[in-house]
Amino acid sequence: MRVLLLLALSLTPALAQKADRIGRIEFFGYSGVDIKKLKSGLPVKEGQEFRMAKPGDLAKLTIRTKEVVQRIAKRPVTDFAPVCCDSEGNWTIYIGLSGKASIYRPVPKGEVRLPAELIALYDQFMKALEQSIRRGATGEDRSKGYALSVDPEMRKVQLDMREAALKNEALLLDVLANCPDGQQRVVAAEIMGYAQQSRQQIAALADAARDPDTTVRNNATRALGVLVQSNPRLSKEIPAEIFVELLLSGEWTDLNKAAMLLAAITGEGADEKMLALLRRSDVRDRLSEMSRWPKGHCETAQHLLKISSD
Repeated sequence: MRVLLLLALSLTPALAQKADRIGRIEFFGYSGVDIKKLKSGLPVKEGQEFRMAKPGDLAKLTIRTKEVVQRIAKRPVTDFAPVCCDSEGNWTIYIGLSGKASIYRPVPKGEVRLPAELIALYDQFMKALEQSIRRGATGEDRSKGYALSVDPEMRKVQLDMREAALKNEALLLDVLANCPDGQQRVVAAEIMGYAQQSRQQIAALADAARDPDTTVRNNATRALGVLVQSNPRLSKEIPAEIFVELLLSGEWTDLNKAAMLLAAITGEGADEKMLALLRRSDVRDRLSEMSRWPKGHCETAQHLLKISSD
């Protein structure tokens, strides 16, 4: 599911092609590390062909790469994230070398659970998402405050999620805040993005962006990004400091989605409090690393650097 998630993040037509070549290997959190030396020692190289679709092969590659990186860099690997696809249908592998874990909230300890039909609906969503990406039908309408795909099959599932969110809002809020099962919170975060737009919805998603589960954070932050893109005035309702801290995470999905949301918040300008946060040396160092990433993943960091430098 981890690889499928990263497939879904890029949403590029190139995924309709067979993607077995590694185009780029990128790092973050690498201050003080000789990246040239590190790349030369990796068991995987840029331009190398690899069967990413085989979970066993990917697991072996991940273990071998982490071992080499830790030996050369003398620090633990916080993330190994293969992401598809670039404009040529190639994979980019992102390797994290440092990050903060203290920004996440504790695992909830309640007993609430989602009904089976909502879990099944999320499974339908993930299957439809994979199929729509592979068909190259990656466009979506965000004008309503929730995403609706141009792909008819995907759109139908999303409309079903909208209906489910409106009927089960109180339960979804409860699960997001109190369910100890990470996968249940993953489902709740995704469907909560389709709920009635309100301060309560925004507050719940913002809190979920600090969840200990990577995919919960990803789903919640993306939902907030869609909301802001549909209505920039909502920027004032979102606690930007949460997402500035997420830029310092050791997980690639945190960096990717936090930068997306912050760029949306600052699309029409940022207040002085936001600019002060972005000007912190640790934040600017991380944004500088991200600004060197490949096209499609670097633009939000470049925007944030620019507005905080003006």
